[in-house]
Amino acid sequence: MAARRKSRSKKRGWWAVVWLLVVVSLCCVAVTFSEQLNIPGLPTWRELGAAFNPQQKTADGSMPVEVDFFDVGQGDCTLISANGKHILIDAGENDQADKVVDYLEGKGIRKIDILVGTHPHSDHIGGLDAVIRSFDIGQVIMPELTDEQTPTTKTYLDVLTAIADKGVKLKRSDPPEQIGIGGGTLEIRGPLAGYSDINNMSVTVRFVYDEISFWIAGDCSKEAEADLLKENQVIQSTVYKVSHHGSDTATTQEFLDKLSPEYCVISVGAGNQYGHPSKEVSQRLKEAGMPVYRTDLNGTVTACTDGKTIAFTTER
Repeated sequence: MAARRKSRSKKRGWWAVVWLLVVVSLCCVAVTFSEQLNIPGLPTWRELGAAFNPQQKTADGSMPVEVDFFDVGQGDCTLISANGKHILIDAGENDQADKVVDYLEGKGIRKIDILVGTHPHSDHIGGLDAVIRSFDIGQVIMPELTDEQTPTTKTYLDVLTAIADKGVKLKRSDPPEQIGIGGGTLEIRGPLAGYSDINNMSVTVRFVYDEISFWIAGDCSKEAEADLLKENQVIQSTVYKVSHHGSDTATTQEFLDKLSPEYCVISVGAGNQYGHPSKEVSQRLKEAGMPVYRTDLNGTVTACTDGKTIAFTTER
């Protein structure tokens, strides 16, 4: 009797091992084909490696994270690529749509995992509908607007139509929250309140990869900056994509002191009618003593990082 019990116990043990191997094998297959399966939250092998070693170099020796601040004239468009995952924040004015799509295709990108439309002004969301129709989209993040704030412009309606036609998940920002992606974290820090100025409704994000971070906040202005400071949402960041194209409506001294960036990038059109960047903000950044890159002068600005170090290259 004891011998039979031991035999049955041994068989159960072998079956447990077999089932474990089956489960592990299925998990390996799922991760291998994660991009094709398009299952939310399912990591790639590259992401798993980054989670255990965020400073890893890619196979060709390049950095695992690249952030491109596109030259889209008087507008905003930023691409964060981290270990095979892609976050696109804004897509410039309507007339920049083809340029943005061509640039993304030229980089071999087939899927935008997270697409952020910071706020419904055309110089930020004008190209979003073209991006949505041209690529696989994981999800779209946009600010929560009241009926009074919601625009009825063709540009905004085109974006909503593209989202609906493609069946893309639309997520309204609900800060503070964190989204793990590409071995890093996308922190959504604002807006923290409802504002009459639509610029202040800009989705404010901070992408963190180990010790390096990027602060990107659309046209977030003084009132919203004050609330972010009050709620302790402003944290030191390595790179500051200067809000509102360097307008004097944003980047207060108190905000800049708290953010304490090491580098700044201003997305701005050459000879624009608004006088961006303003002399006031330009002087403030100069006095802070940090390198400042401008898309009107430098073209597209690219920052690459391994989580410890950061290097910049410019189009010109």
